[in-house]
Amino acid sequence: MHYDKVVFFVILTTVFSRPSPVVRKINLKGLAASQSGSLLKIHGKVHPAELAIDGDTTDAGIMKSCSNPTEDGEYKYWGVNLDGEYNIHTITIYGREGCCGDHYQDLYVNVYENDEDHAGRGGKLCKHFVSDKPPPRPFNITCDKPVAGWYVEIYSKYRLKGYKNLQLCEVYLYGSKVDKEMKKKIQTSTTNLTHPCDEDSCGYRCITFKSHKVDRIYGGKDAVQNSWPWMAGIFSKYTNNIFCGASIIGKRWLITAAHCAQAGDEHKFIIVVGAHNSKLELATSNLHMRKLAIKRFIPHEIYSIKYTYDMMLIELEEDLQYTDEVFPVCLPKDHDILGESCIATGWGQRNTGDPYDINYYNLQEVELKIHDDDSCLEHFRAYLTAEFCAGATDGKDTCFGDSGGPLVCPKNGIFYLYGLTSYGSSKCGGNTAVYTRVTNLREWIKKHTNL
Repeated sequence: MHYDKVVFFVILTTVFSRPSPVVRKINLKGLAASQSGSLLKIHGKVHPAELAIDGDTTDAGIMKSCSNPTEDGEYKYWGVNLDGEYNIHTITIYGREGCCGDHYQDLYVNVYENDEDHAGRGGKLCKHFVSDKPPPRPFNITCDKPVAGWYVEIYSKYRLKGYKNLQLCEVYLYGSKVDKEMKKKIQTSTTNLTHPCDEDSCGYRCITFKSHKVDRIYGGKDAVQNSWPWMAGIFSKYTNNIFCGASIIGKRWLITAAHCAQAGDEHKFIIVVGAHNSKLELATSNLHMRKLAIKRFIPHEIYSIKYTYDMMLIELEEDLQYTDEVFPVCLPKDHDILGESCIATGWGQRNTGDPYDINYYNLQEVELKIHDDDSCLEHFRAYLTAEFCAGATDGKDTCFGDSGGPLVCPKNGIFYLYGLTSYGSSKCGGNTAVYTRVTNLREWIKKHTNL
């Protein structure tokens, strides 16, 4: 078999292409801490707020190095000024040793932009932690989603058995420093769409369109953050693990593979758009990420009978707001893509990298060659009306976890969705893989979505 020479496409990058920062322990020692109430003496000594960030976790039964917030009005609180803006991810609390665990069964963690917001109770909720029994020592509180701010507060309204104090022996915070210049540019970029990424267009890589700097070529590497704005993920609502990829095709519509989920299971999943890293609980730097509720799955009717036509529409509960980072791909208008090199993206398995490094979970992109039908049939009994083959040139391929994700092909600077990752060999990169042929199913898509 003869394949045309692989064509490489140049990616235009932007200031957003730096990797996501790793969540780290924030150094709190020496920072300004505060707490509610008066400095009540216990065991003959006072227990100021700074004792919770002095690096000493011991208690020894006499609160040797513990702060002691007492009730002030309706609640008791302890807080620390971080002397800089951080995305807060997790809080670790050391309470008393062998005592008073029920003090910590109902806690709020709030994050404030500044001390003035704290005085006015204008914070953002990180987590309302509730436990039906005393938590262990230490215990962690993880924010529902990372929250940015300068001041972190732990407070409680809980008064089990009349306790009026909180008693924190040590507090650790984990997060990442906010890059002020990056934040300013990201916030500016999401306020308005810029031509040609307007409400009535599709298929433009809006982030890269606005830059004229050459970065690198395709080849199975990290994608530039948010440079494939139609890329979405189907995540478990219970574990935050990714199941499949999907593509935005309209304000309320996405498309994926039918084998990814079943109609009736909508309540088990969420859609995530604007993401770059599939470890959602660690992806603290991406201000564009949104989690969306699913109204219904619409699998192709033939899939349940023949296990071909591997396509499913996803209707959202509410409309998407398009930005440069969340934007639809174009649906194809013609059938002929033979000989072209197209791009697949996904968060599936990789054969390189360290899975303990957060950057290992960044969105990947790979250029794949489209194969003719004869070469496809040499490897699979593909149903060519609804399927085609691509990839496995020089080991380039999609893999487990990439299912349902897009295979897009560029024409005159616009990207069209020609395929959905469907199935392949058990050894990724060994043979070509099979993709659902979107071009032949356009009428079915239009019937359900009017797109």
